[in-house]
Amino acid sequence: MILNMDDGDIIVPVGNGLGMDSEGDLHMRVGEHMSMNMNNGDLHMVSNWEDDDPENCNNFISHLFGFKDK
Repeated sequence: MILNMDDGDIIVPVGNGLGMDSEGDLHMRVGEHMSMNMNNGDLHMVSNWEDDDPENCNNFISHLFGFKDK
């Protein structure tokens, strides 16, 4: 579990750099200590959010914003 330092919510990772908080909002991991609330676009400081495979987060962000591999 991950603690949202901004509002005290708990974020439960669901895979591929995504998590769901206690209010039902979807969060995307954008760094080891940062997430983006996908419902409203707010950035939040969070406790350590480790990813088993850092490429999962990078690939998801690339896919989301349409970046292509070289």
